[in-house]
Formats: sequence, C-alpha cells, structure tokens
Amino acid sequence: MRPPRLLLRELTVRERLKGWPRGRFLEIGYGAGYLLEALADLGYSGAGYDPSPQARAEAEALLRERDIHGVELLDSLPVGLSEAERFDFVFLMEVIGYLDDPVRELTRYRELLAPSGKFVMSFNGKNAVYAHEVQADQKSFSPGEIREILARAGFREPELWNYGFPLVNLMRPALNAYHRLRTQRGAEERAETGVTGLRHKAPLVRAVSRLLNDRTILPFATVQRVFRNTELGNGFVVAASP
Repeated sequence: MRPPRLLLRELTVRERLKGWPRGRFLEIGYGAGYLLEALADLGYSGAGYDPSPQARAEAEALLRERDIHGVELLDSLPVGLSEAERFDFVFLMEVIGYLDDPVRELTRYRELLAPSGKFVMSFNGKNAVYAHEVQADQKSFSPGEIREILARAGFREPELWNYGFPLVNLMRPALNAYHRLRTQRGAEERAETGVTGLRHKAPLVRAVSRLLNDRTILPFATVQRVFRNTELGNGFVVAASP
C-alpha cells in the first residue's frame, strides 16, 4: 500500500527507466521495499541495502508476500567491486537529505556503478514544507545545489524531473497536521513516525492510499508530467551518468 506521494514518485522513476536496457540494480535505503518490488515487476534483478532493522523486516515481508526471488537484501554496502561486478543502476530515493557529507557518500556510490550505468536519485525540493514530525532532520535542496553535489561527486549529465504537483501540495497541510497530532499522543507513535519510508502505517495514510491507488492515481500522474520541468512539486527525480 503506497501513499500517493510514493506512487507519483514511482511512476516518475518508471518513466525515466523507459528506453534504458534492463540491468542489475542496487537500491540504498529501500525503506519499506516498494521500489524493490516495482523494479522486480519490471524485470530487473538486484540488491538492496538499508541500515534500519525495521526497514529490512518490512522489505523482507513484502518480498516474501509478493514471492520475489530476484532481489537480495545485503547486510552491508559492497566494496572493492571489479568493473564486471558493478551495478547497472544505483538508486537513492530521498536518502541524500540525511547524509552528513553528500559528496563523499555519492562518490562512494559512483564507484559501485558500471561505466555505462545510471545513478537515479530523488530528493525533497525547497518547495517541500513538511512538518518536523514528517520530515524530521531531512534536508531539502534546490536543483542547483544537487547539480553541484553531483558534479563534485564525479557524476555528469544530470537530468531532473519535478514530481508531485498539484496533488501532494494540496494534501500536505492536512497530512502535516495529522502527523503532528499523532506524535503528540505518545512515545510509541513518535518512534514510528521517525522511521524513514515507513509512515505508510498511519491510519489516515492507509485510508488515503485506498482511495488513491495505482489505478486512480494515473490522472494525477498525467497532470504532473506537465510540470516536470518546474519546481512546483515537492520533490525531484534525477538521473546521472558516472
């Protein structure tokens, strides 16, 4: 059950993948495992790494439920890969906002990519004004800042697509207020909302996800394409070459 924002982001990623040959992928920071599932459905195989034990448990359950066998969950990031062992794609979905030194980490991730590979990343734009209970300490970036980080990390030819407008912008104030209320009710709920990628368990988010599912979200996905070259939506998907 994907929240609408993740559905819109996933549909943007699917569009970016069109025209590229399928290959082996690595996702860093997979959260609940939604992208792992989507990539497997598209015929990709690969691996994922997330330092959160809760995220691993969620992703393992999802892969088991969907009977997906072509995705391995790693205990640590690979190091010292030969060129033949490197990945065709490395995905980093809204993780960069938590990195203390993005240039250093992205340089490390570039070394995991094959020379002809693609680095695909999403990040929150400056327009993403989330409540602290939702975004926690995640940083937002402008497209210019991301281009500079990518260049310093050795990536080239970045292409950015904005996503989420107008649906996510309209929903954001109500969801911000809802998460603020939930985190005021107890430490257990505060802990839950602090886990990246796992806030889909909140009752209101579940209810909204039933209404805006992978079919009913399609009209909003069509609309967001019109604004992909703007900064109106809450986030961006960027693809770059090593």
